Amino acid sequence: MALTKFPMPLIIAGLIIFTASTVSASTIEIQFSPNDSITINEGSDTTAVVEFADTANTVFTPIISIRDTTGFTSATVTRHVNPPDQVFLRASLNIAPGYAKWGFYGIDFVAFDSLGDSLKATLFLNVLDNLRPETLNVFAVDSVGQSIGTVRLSWNAPHEDSIYGGAVAKYHLRYSITAPVNPQTWWNAADSMPILPPMPSSPGQSQIAYLSNLSEYQSRWYGIRSEDAAGNLSAISIRGPITPRHRAPIIQLLGDIPDTVKPDSMMYFTGVTSDSGGALTSIRYSADGTTWSAVHIDSIRDSTAIYIRKYFHFIQNSDTASNITISIRAFDSGDSTTYQHTVRVDRTRPNHPTVTPEQDSLTSSTLFRFNGSKDRDASVWSIIAVGSNVSAPQRITDAEDTSLTWNYSQNIYYQGAVTFAFYATDRVGNFSDTIRFSYFLIPNSPNIIDTATVDYHNSTIFNPVNDSFFFSFQISQISYFKLSISDDMGALVYQTCLDSLAVGEHSISWSGIRNQRPDSGGIVPDGRYLAAFSARTYPVSPFDVPITVQLIVDSHAPFLIELTPNSHESNTAPRVINSNTTFELILGDTGAVAVNARAAIMAPYFEYGTAGEIHFTLSDTAANRWSADLSTIDPPLPSGTYSMTLVISDEAGNENRYVKIYSVTADRGITDFRNAPNPFSPSVEHTRIVYTLGQAVSDLTLEIYDSAGDLVYRQSLDATNLLPGNPEIVWDGRSAWGKKLNNGVYFARLTGDINTDFIKIAIADR
Repeated sequence: MALTKFPMPLIIAGLIIFTASTVSASTIEIQFSPNDSITINEGSDTTAVVEFADTANTVFTPIISIRDTTGFTSATVTRHVNPPDQVFLRASLNIAPGYAKWGFYGIDFVAFDSLGDSLKATLFLNVLDNLRPETLNVFAVDSVGQSIGTVRLSWNAPHEDSIYGGAVAKYHLRYSITAPVNPQTWWNAADSMPILPPMPSSPGQSQIAYLSNLSEYQSRWYGIRSEDAAGNLSAISIRGPITPRHRAPIIQLLGDIPDTVKPDSMMYFTGVTSDSGGALTSIRYSADGTTWSAVHIDSIRDSTAIYIRKYFHFIQNSDTASNITISIRAFDSGDSTTYQHTVRVDRTRPNHPTVTPEQDSLTSSTLFRFNGSKDRDASVWSIIAVGSNVSAPQRITDAEDTSLTWNYSQNIYYQGAVTFAFYATDRVGNFSDTIRFSYFLIPNSPNIIDTATVDYHNSTIFNPVNDSFFFSFQISQISYFKLSISDDMGALVYQTCLDSLAVGEHSISWSGIRNQRPDSGGIVPDGRYLAAFSARTYPVSPFDVPITVQLIVDSHAPFLIELTPNSHESNTAPRVINSNTTFELILGDTGAVAVNARAAIMAPYFEYGTAGEIHFTLSDTAANRWSADLSTIDPPLPSGTYSMTLVISDEAGNENRYVKIYSVTADRGITDFRNAPNPFSPSVEHTRIVYTLGQAVSDLTLEIYDSAGDLVYRQSLDATNLLPGNPEIVWDGRSAWGKKLNNGVYFARLTGDINTDFIKIAIADR
């Protein structure tokens, strides 16, 4: 016998009795004791004792032997007689470990009496799965070699049952930033990962997941466990704490760093250091590139809270060499940055000019004024550093100017660090010391580009194949213009600069073509991008604070995954619906990996000729499910055949269309659904199931259920039963797998294009 897997049996009063009649009127009766089922754990062995009883009298013939026809167990059978006349056969059933997997099975036994009659009975075996999946011992989390803010998780796929079995059903990933993930804290740990765990692979195969856009200086503990199909969870594998890679600190020197010095002079350096989120741990300097000394640090936070300002004070004794290179290095917890500055040595230099500024070091003024004194034969020069942009030297006083005083003013349109440097030259070209004044500028003047006039013309979400990002703006003065576009990782993909824009309105567009390496000239991939544009006063002035806007590039149209009720693009067999039908759609979308980097899906709708449109509403955001109820259409759709076009589109203008043919009816279409004879005896007759069909349909199925609600018979009806008229179906009282059904009441219905109520069919076999 083959091992048969069953649905859970219906047990009446804890007893099942099987009988068989012979021509000599002898009867075999089998009764299991204590009941007709055994429960074991998967992977374990067990011994179960089952008793088979018969009544030895004039009506019943004693059972003389019992045989397990399945070969599923090995049995030891003994015969016992209990007064006055009850005979038992007791079988010890030995079930080997690992023979049966998780599920519900039947073991068939055959009993024989002395007349040669036999009867088959089934003992049910319930195998429970209580084995935990294999622990993920080869679980690793690291950030070495990964991009900034990214960690890599890897493991080997486990077995579903300890060290045996196939793949598990799914993985659970959790993390904690305050304490290690362990069995006590597992359910309190965060499970909102920025990615979904991968589908489990076959045991032993390597699996990898990447987590990106993590806080650079935030350590985390990670935990993983697997779950099998029966809901058993493995032990937790824990790794951590792991910190993602982070950016190196920035050094920007603002203070009194002379370009030229005299031998044995004293130099004082003032600078700004900042970091993207980490704390600076130390700052060092060197005059020869090999010996490094610590620098005294004073920490001051300016009012904008943008920079952490550090002041470096140290003395450098120069020698007779022509140049000295000063190196300054800043360290954070994992990175360092080195800044180098070369100082020129000159023994015969003019005196530096004296300078008196009129501004504080932190200012909102855009007009800077300076005055001072100089040697009679010296010329005064200025250099302006705006951010990282350094201007060419500008002569303030003429070479023939023999006066002892000078003054200077300059407008600066900028937000951030600005440095003015002044020095003098004599008639033979020797340079004086350089005097520097550093400021942090917070301008209160408006941008050159009037932000109120910026219009993006609904183009921030677009398909680069047939559209572009387009915007217009107005400027109030002749300007240089710059547009920069970067991806969501900050990498520049496109940049353009325009000279001498006239006062008035201008428009700029970007078609999604990259002009920065690598892949210059190609279309950028789908995703989120940041456009930043600004202007500066013609001919020399820093750019304004950029105006930024988020863009989405999407070249993929959303598509149909599932439509209920569905139909074909053919008039030969249209799907039948009525005025109360509810349509449901499940939509998909491709393109960018992150959902928030795709164009949003617009509400889909059906077009049906000149009659109108049927619009869908979003009913399930997670599943991207949409629905439309025909009962809300007023007036209702008239009966007839419709060619409907399903239109699915997104905000980028991408679109897919699907043509579906439907036949609309005003009524249910099936009447007089019944059977005869009822009740009927399958051993001598069949029953006829009939109904009246008022119109043609494309799909009908007959379903019959027992009194417990289990489906026992199912038949998809052929074309002859789908045409208008009075079709007839003959049923022989057997199940879908050919088994003769027991006496009782059964329930039948028709489903498909049209659904009916249940009718009762009674089997009364004699």
